[in-house]
Amino acid sequence: GALNDSLKTAEDDEEEEEEEADNSHPLRSMNVFLLGIFLLGTVGGAEMFISSFLSLYFKSVYGKSEAVTGTVMMVTGAVDSGVTAVVGYFTDKNLSRSAVVLIGLAFLVLSTALLSPATLGIQGPSYLIPCAMFGVLEVASGVIQVSILPLLILHDTHRDVTSATERMTRIYNAGFYGGNFFGPIIGGALLDWLNYGGSFAVTTGLLGVVLVVVVVVQCRGGSLLTPRRLESTPAAAAEFESINGRLEVQTTEL
Repeated sequence: GALNDSLKTAEDDEEEEEEEADNSHPLRSMNVFLLGIFLLGTVGGAEMFISSFLSLYFKSVYGKSEAVTGTVMMVTGAVDSGVTAVVGYFTDKNLSRSAVVLIGLAFLVLSTALLSPATLGIQGPSYLIPCAMFGVLEVASGVIQVSILPLLILHDTHRDVTSATERMTRIYNAGFYGGNFFGPIIGGALLDWLNYGGSFAVTTGLLGVVLVVVVVVQCRGGSLLTPRRLESTPAAAAEFESINGRLEVQTTEL
């Protein structure tokens, strides 16, 4: 009996060492890479590309001044902050973050496709459709962002919630701000090569690929949007929700 106990203890120690080794390299987890770098980087890049060139787009295509574009961005920013705060509150209760991410991605694809309605042969009020679609884009991006970080934390195998939060916040920042940096650069190159409609179409296609990857991984039995680590005690769950709530407030303010 003592021998079996010692062997079991040794096996447990080995498992803990392997787990700690994996924890030291969080990008080895495909879920963390797809959520934190691929998905979030694409979302951040698309949003920053369109926001950066929105004023030029409205001016050159619709003849609108920078003041009008600034008003549109201010209003959409206020709506985005309000909706994101509400979604963050309800995901802390019982709203599925996985569903929020999927719905947000679907609306991102729709909004970028309709930013240039003439490309799709849609006739309507020349300025209203792109304005509305930019608002949808901002809100969709915001609700995705507020849902991704908690999912990343729950995919981390680190036992300590605070350590997991710190580690996954670094991944979150790397993906989102990396996308913010490269999005306008790549988008500007696309604009030199294509017109606005073509650039938005490429962006739509890229976001569509992201949506398909997320859906396929999830439907094939993966756990991309399904956390593999659930809090086992009420105290741990309360600690996580407290940290998560503070992070979501900070994200909304940013």
